[in-house]
Amino acid sequence: MAKKRDAKAAGKEEGKKETTAKEEEDKLPELDARGNPVLSNADFENPIIIHFKAATPAPEFKISWKDVEAAVRKDFPRLKIVYSRADPHEGDLALSSHRLNNVELDKLTSTTLKI
Repeated sequence: MAKKRDAKAAGKEEGKKETTAKEEEDKLPELDARGNPVLSNADFENPIIIHFKAATPAPEFKISWKDVEAAVRKDFPRLKIVYSRADPHEGDLALSSHRLNNVELDKLTSTTLKI
């Protein structure tokens, strides 16, 4: 009888761990007073670099890293951007790999942003 009770208790604990992991994945990053994500030291370790470029840039067209960063934050609020930069027609975003939401990352890498 004790084995049955122990197995049932272990099953409940495992279910709690899965729920907690799912809640952590869905949780939005903590924001400061200006609405920017609060970053920790772990966010800067092993970032994921995403390279972006304009699909058909005109000579006078220039990518604004601020516009790209704002669009990504608006459309993908569960991703933490730790760094961004841009040249006139392309650039890079560094995303935190700490507590990364893989679903959001997959959506970002498979979409085209219009800015």
